[in-house]
Amino acid sequence: MAESSETLLRHILEAPYPKSSKHSTFSPAQLLGTLSSADQDNFNKLKDAYQACIDEDTIKAKGIKPLAEILYQVAEIYPVKASKSNRDDLADAITYLAKIGVTSLISLDAGSDLRNPELVVVQAGPPNEIGLPAKENYQDVKIT
Repeated sequence: MAESSETLLRHILEAPYPKSSKHSTFSPAQLLGTLSSADQDNFNKLKDAYQACIDEDTIKAKGIKPLAEILYQVAEIYPVKASKSNRDDLADAITYLAKIGVTSLISLDAGSDLRNPELVVVQAGPPNEIGLPAKENYQDVKIT
């Protein structure tokens, strides 16, 4: 199901902005001019972000430099020490990673407190995904 959703999203983002829809009465052509304009602007932003992610030439040209900068920053915040590590340093490193959108260590969400449903609390847990997206990828030597 996840793979078919990803395929559908890829087809949407690789196509031009739809001027009309045969499948829905909620078509961009039927929106008010200002709403349609904002809708198209948002679509174009999503499309630009998608294009940036699949631009392999630019990604290869940049190499590991962006990742190395993040790793150096984390190493500065949470240095490897011979003695026991400082919890504050670890919390600062996790906070830094969360601010830049990296949730590989933990996933932070907001939700209701189990004892008081009217209270909103921050919930920490494992990341949403661990590993490769499909089991076939585990046997692909080019990926693993």
